[in-house]
Amino acid sequence: MAADDMQLVRQLAECGAGIGTLIFAPGAGVSLGPELVRVLPEYIVQGPGLFVATLSKKNLPLRVTLFRDFLINAYSNARSA
Repeated sequence: MAADDMQLVRQLAECGAGIGTLIFAPGAGVSLGPELVRVLPEYIVQGPGLFVATLSKKNLPLRVTLFRDFLINAYSNARSA
């Protein structure tokens, strides 16, 4: 099944409506729950890239720098896992 609402896809799969592709964000604990079973473990759908755009690397607020570095680290670790 396919939809633009990933929560709907998960709920339909949990109710037995068919096979759905679930998305897991980097750093999120992958938990299928008791109702779901992974049926194609070797099948992975590559998601879109993530881009961080700022005006300049100079004088960025610390929280922006930390968030940017967190995203880079999280997505780098997700690709190597």
